[in-house]
Amino acid sequence: MSLAVQNENNEFPVLCSNCLGSNPFVRMTKRTLGEECRFCSRVYTGFTWKKEKSARHNKTQICPVCATMKNLCQCCVLDLEFNLPSYVRDGIMPDQEQDAHNAGQKSEVARIYNAELAEKMIQEGGTNKHLLAGETAIRTETVLRLARSAPYELRNKNTVGERLKAPDDLKIRTLYVGGLEGHEEIDQKDIHQHFETFGTIQSIKMATQQGCAFVTFDHRVDAEGAADSLYNKLIIKEVPLRILWAKPKRTHSKTNQSPERIEPKAVPPPPGSEKESLDVYPILKSIL
Repeated sequence: MSLAVQNENNEFPVLCSNCLGSNPFVRMTKRTLGEECRFCSRVYTGFTWKKEKSARHNKTQICPVCATMKNLCQCCVLDLEFNLPSYVRDGIMPDQEQDAHNAGQKSEVARIYNAELAEKMIQEGGTNKHLLAGETAIRTETVLRLARSAPYELRNKNTVGERLKAPDDLKIRTLYVGGLEGHEEIDQKDIHQHFETFGTIQSIKMATQQGCAFVTFDHRVDAEGAADSLYNKLIIKEVPLRILWAKPKRTHSKTNQSPERIEPKAVPPPPGSEKESLDVYPILKSIL
């Protein structure tokens, strides 16, 4: 049985979690050989469904062969790993340039020919072009910076000009760099290279066990510039890191001091005791 026939007998398309929805009992309508792929122009079996009762209908846009080879969702046609459009990812990834060129060909014959080759390669045991090449995708810093991992409802939120709020205490000049857990290849020199362009660095303290680092600048203005420029954008050796303002150190001078010892005061005599003693004294003296 050819792979094309096997794909038409599939009971489920290749979809991302956003297009599929959270309903575990989603109902789909299957149209056997009823859709044309947007990439290769071949006829394939399409699916239509609603991820929610109040949502509009979703439908597949590309065939399962193109979705498998390019690691894309059949509905939104976004990369399943980076949530990026295929043409954006293909233009950035070094090993995708040829595929991007082939995808942009206007000849229908060339697109069908490339799809047939991809189908044959999958039939031989591969699952996508990265595994067929025997290597994983090269994750460049640009792809990681553009990768979208936010929830679907927040994906189109305007984040232009988003800044990290600076603390009111102007004495704080230290930035917290988190996300270093399990990345021993990132050392103090790498962090210094990414922060030295914003101003003079006073010190860099690496907290290896906690998986973080603390960068202290000589001037508060330099620390604010680094926080505004690198917030949600800092990537060192293909590892995305997070930046926050460090919390001020707690002063334990007052809390650690032992309380002062209070000497007990003499209890005053009850009222009238002095007067009575003065009145009794002459009587005792006369008796004696």
